[in-house]
Amino acid sequence: MTKLVDTPKNQHEAVLWHLNEYNTITSWEAIKEYGATRLSAIIYNLRDDGYIIETNMKTTENRFGRKVSYSEYKLINKAVHIQRENLKPLLYSYLNKIN
Repeated sequence: MTKLVDTPKNQHEAVLWHLNEYNTITSWEAIKEYGATRLSAIIYNLRDDGYIIETNMKTTENRFGRKVSYSEYKLINKAVHIQRENLKPLLYSYLNKIN
């Protein structure tokens, strides 16, 4: 299980720290800041640990003028860890609020 720490010792802890400090992260930020090339796998593991992280698809133009898409991950509840058995009711509650 990945826990929030002040001094990250690995990429999972670094990404969690970043989300807690800055609220969002993209693959480019993860590569540039932490050398984490598989951000989606880290996000998957954090979600599996009980963190609620939202995925927002963004679109921009690359240096060649082509439209490209990327994911921006957002931590919904800062520094909150939810036990797996309590996750489903919380997700339903959250989804009902945004719909």
